Amino acid sequence: MTKQRKRENKIDKEAKKNDDIVVGILILTFCGFLIASVLTTTTSTPTKTLYITANHFPIKVPDIQLGDTENASVYIFYGTSQPNGTECISSAEIYTYQFNYTTQSLSSIPEITNVTNPKEVADMYYNSLFGNSLFATNRIIHIPDGYTLLCPDIVNATR
Repeated sequence: MTKQRKRENKIDKEAKKNDDIVVGILILTFCGFLIASVLTTTTSTPTKTLYITANHFPIKVPDIQLGDTENASVYIFYGTSQPNGTECISSAEIYTYQFNYTTQSLSSIPEITNVTNPKEVADMYYNSLFGNSLFATNRIIHIPDGYTLLCPDIVNATR
């Protein structure tokens, strides 16, 4: 092996080592964020519905799953209109973008799953919360303690 080749191998090994360190730091940071979120979450199930303005709907929330890097999903929550111009979450859809190995990219056409079962809607909602905030596309919705964005019929059906 030439000196140049040995030097390149050494640089490649150092670059890989640095990449591993960065990935480790990112994973630890994300895990710390999740642990902090769990610790700040209220222990009781919220029972009061927080009605928000209709212009917040539909609420689009990216689904963050550890270990699933091939597919991307987006939860879309739909509301039920109230006479005063507000809404609460009553149903949802999951948009799943499959990974295309040929093009090494996500498909542009999602697979759509409609979710109307109250338990499934509630599970999607609670899995989307970090502490008392819903990280929706283009906005963060803060939810006071003891409140939920789910409609009362969804809350009652999941008790």
